[in-house]
Amino acid sequence: MLSVLCDRFEVTKDESLREKAANVFAGLKSCVTVHGVQGFVARNVCTEDAKSTYINSSRDQVTHFVHGLWQYFNSPLPDEVAKQQIRVILADVAERLGVWFHVDGAYGGAGLAAPSVRARYTGIERADSYIVDPHKWLFAPFDCCALLYRNPAEAKRAHTQHAEYLDVLHGGDDAEWNPSDYAHHLSRRARGLPLWFSLATHGTDAYRDAVEETLLVAHAGAALIAAAPHLELIMEPDLSVVLFRRVGWDAAQYQAWSDRLLDAGIAFVTPTGWQGETLLRICVVNPRTTVDDIALLVDSLA
Repeated sequence: MLSVLCDRFEVTKDESLREKAANVFAGLKSCVTVHGVQGFVARNVCTEDAKSTYINSSRDQVTHFVHGLWQYFNSPLPDEVAKQQIRVILADVAERLGVWFHVDGAYGGAGLAAPSVRARYTGIERADSYIVDPHKWLFAPFDCCALLYRNPAEAKRAHTQHAEYLDVLHGGDDAEWNPSDYAHHLSRRARGLPLWFSLATHGTDAYRDAVEETLLVAHAGAALIAAAPHLELIMEPDLSVVLFRRVGWDAAQYQAWSDRLLDAGIAFVTPTGWQGETLLRICVVNPRTTVDDIALLVDSLA
């Protein structure tokens, strides 16, 4: 039902669906709290008494439950409180079922460096593994991915490859740490070395300040866009991505504008899609980007 409401809202933009989805989510929360057991997913919950004995759902039903929460979380319907509750519920379900709980931080995971948005990541501390791409928002050269495990020994058991010519690398528990034992690819270059040098040189405080600066510029840019009569801000940015509409433009006009700015060496801002509509997005990941730079883009769209 929750997935259906999300799909319907994407097509109709009917604001009455927001309350209906919230009510369904309230019922789903009852499903995971009725027995007081973290991660227990029940069915046929009576929200009026919450005292009956309920049957644990099958794994297929749990899969539908989790998918509905995921789709709701990624839709415009829930508020931040609901999103935080979903994070906790998903972590509870994963823990109870004994399934691996992975967080793909990609671009957004770098926001953990900024205290101003740390609350948006509630629940991430329960992940079994977590990745972030430092070349996206941590100022590292392409291509670098940082992978963290809660329990590295479990990852080593899963990924270590065995062959006679590799035995020298696996000399027992006291063997030298080997990165190829913690992911699926055996041969690799030292992608993380530039990030390590940068962290060692500048320190983590510099990273914190740089990420905070991009957040400030993104939110100030969103305010410029909201105030411009020829533009419409789609939503307040959660992090440093600003999504907006140029009033009256079609996909071809967006692309032509993007091409002109790129050819002139001014900016690389490409059209994107959101709920079936072509729009523009600005992603601020460079701390040297200024509000004046955003103002230049706003003026060029007039």
